[in-house]
Amino acid sequence: MNNNLLKAKVCKLYYQSGISKIDIGKKLRISRFKVADLLDQALKEGIVEITINEPSHTFLDLESSLEEKFKIYRAAVVETSFNYEETKKNIGRAAANCLLDMAYDGDVIGVAWGTTIYEMVNFLPLSIERNNSSHG
Repeated sequence: MNNNLLKAKVCKLYYQSGISKIDIGKKLRISRFKVADLLDQALKEGIVEITINEPSHTFLDLESSLEEKFKIYRAAVVETSFNYEETKKNIGRAAANCLLDMAYDGDVIGVAWGTTIYEMVNFLPLSIERNNSSHG
């Protein structure tokens, strides 16, 4: 099997079929390290392309840049509006989503109060059922 054909086969098994690198290695009688190397090569050579369908009105690249530059755990960037109250609601919604993503069962969260925090609280559910084991 030529190298490009092998790369394509490995990519199909890994990305489309969801087979682990170890199982691909067993199936094709190559090491999992060779599988990982072939996947990396295929990505660099354009044999496989990964497309992320980012939801509209999101700023993931800008958020990642801010997190890296300022060495922070999480940044959220939201659209502004000509309407000041709408902008505060956008910030509140984003803050609520961040808080829900980061909170663990039993956490106690202290916040100062203001109109933007008020908007965040409005976007929080009345209760949150969470299994701590789902957090990495």
